[in-house]
Amino acid sequence: MAVSGSPRVLIDTNVFVYRVDPADPRKRGMATAMLRRLRLAGDAVVSAQTVSEFASVLLGHRAHELSAGDVGAAVAEMVRAWPVTLVRPRTIELALTGRERFGFPFYGAQIWAAAKLSGATIVLSEDFADGTVSDGVRFADPFAEGFDLDALTAAPR
Repeated sequence: MAVSGSPRVLIDTNVFVYRVDPADPRKRGMATAMLRRLRLAGDAVVSAQTVSEFASVLLGHRAHELSAGDVGAAVAEMVRAWPVTLVRPRTIELALTGRERFGFPFYGAQIWAAAKLSGATIVLSEDFADGTVSDGVRFADPFAEGFDLDALTAAPR
């Protein structure tokens, strides 16, 4: 996966959550390997929404395990490792269009909009129908049986 000016992949929250979640060792291993490969390729981005949701999930579901300081350290590591696309008024406007055109829930539409505006053509998330393509953005469930990151990212843009 070569960098070509804009990121190829937008990574959604659940990939980052599984990387730190001890409850599902299979998904944890898959997320860790996937993030390592994407990081080395340098062709992925996250949305500020993803960063915020990651912190919220860690605080909400792991409050007995992680302090606010621990969550802050995890967020700091995330934003050092990945380019972050901001949620701007244009992102929200496009999300409203995506919600209307494709029937996404608002925050799902905002992920789609962040991908569109950053130039990403693939969203890795288990929150969308695997294989769906909406206005040039393909959604892939990275935890689905048969998922192949190499095949997905080798396809032409």
